[in-house]
Amino acid sequence: MNSKMTLLTKDNYKKLQQYINMIYPNYYISALNLYLWKHYGLEIYYIYESDVIFIYIKIIKDKLIINNNEINNFYILRPIIKKNEISYPYFIKAIDYIKPFLKGVNALYLDRVFASDLKYLKNYSIVSNSDSSYIYHTNKLKGFPGKKMQKKRNLYNFYSKNYGKDTTFVFYNGTQNKEILSYVKNHIIQNQGYLREYEYNYIKNLLYCNDSNLSGLLMYYKDELIGVTIGYSRNDIYEIFLEKASKNYKGSYQYLLSNNLEKNNIEQIYVDRQDSERQEGLEQSKKSYKPYYIVNTYLVKVDFHGIK
Repeated sequence: MNSKMTLLTKDNYKKLQQYINMIYPNYYISALNLYLWKHYGLEIYYIYESDVIFIYIKIIKDKLIINNNEINNFYILRPIIKKNEISYPYFIKAIDYIKPFLKGVNALYLDRVFASDLKYLKNYSIVSNSDSSYIYHTNKLKGFPGKKMQKKRNLYNFYSKNYGKDTTFVFYNGTQNKEILSYVKNHIIQNQGYLREYEYNYIKNLLYCNDSNLSGLLMYYKDELIGVTIGYSRNDIYEIFLEKASKNYKGSYQYLLSNNLEKNNIEQIYVDRQDSERQEGLEQSKKSYKPYYIVNTYLVKVDFHGIK
């Protein structure tokens, strides 16, 4: 890789977040999120300049979780630039940085491309389209006010009425990691039929980042852990990385989600519940909470003549 590139690690993701804050404080992808992508079989590299952050993704073939035969050994993430700025010249510069590594390569893959970026490309094809992030107004998830949230409020009230008096909460403080991981492991197996190790390791590394900006809530019913949620506060966004609750208690998730935001005094304007992992059921669920907006992006294949 280019000598200017820095491999994103546990030791430097906070520095990258500082750079993001200077360019686009409420950008939908956090540096912590990018760092944790390593559990999908990806290495993240970045180059910081005063007005842009170039992001490169290197695929570790033997560790890749999301198979896509279209993609070569690495691809370029949409550069992080100021809001509403045109991305085209930055894509060109991102390519220039890796030209020495492109001998014999006729096409590149650009990911997390916005629809507004596509008009600058000529010879390209769309490989996939996905919802990369679901953004909500925080106050709409606290108690679920309003007519549009009636169904969620009904679930919240059902849990409160039937289980609330025997429910207790404990704030996440970094000392409960083993208990959380045991719960997460069982939850994944129960819902997926097997242990998705990449998901488990993603959460494990999140917990052991020991980041002071993490906050969350553990929910117990009669001393049994039945739900846990953990989020990351950054600028105007509270980004939820972990949200799991038992299906055996109707309304448990709504009760957990709302109480976490209220009890932890989450004052960020927005809640980012990340992507839907291209799972139809998860997509429908996240849309049912009436997001303020959805970040929709493309993975595109483009030849050099198509971008320059």
